[in-house]
Amino acid sequence: LAAGRGRPGERYILSGATLTTRQALAVLEEVLGPLAPPRFVPGWLLPVAGWAGALLPVPVPVCPESVRVARHAHRLDGSRATRELGLQYTPVADTFRRTVEWFRETGLA
Repeated sequence: LAAGRGRPGERYILSGATLTTRQALAVLEEVLGPLAPPRFVPGWLLPVAGWAGALLPVPVPVCPESVRVARHAHRLDGSRATRELGLQYTPVADTFRRTVEWFRETGLA
């Protein structure tokens, strides 16, 4: 789209909805039905877990890079791509639904 409709030298953010973890879980519940209550790790513990994952010889489900990303709110605005390029975003619930279907079809869920 950008090559055909964009202006030379312009950059476009291709980002649809921005959801918090709680909002994303609510949409997943719409798709899957009731989920087990989530357990959230206190924010102060995330860096400790991240560095432990990098230093310990046992598997830890996080690394320092994923902790850094998780601790910062990312609010991206892709509306210019919609206005100038005509980009249309797929609703989050549809994306989650299609993703779940794919996981089931491929035997990963």
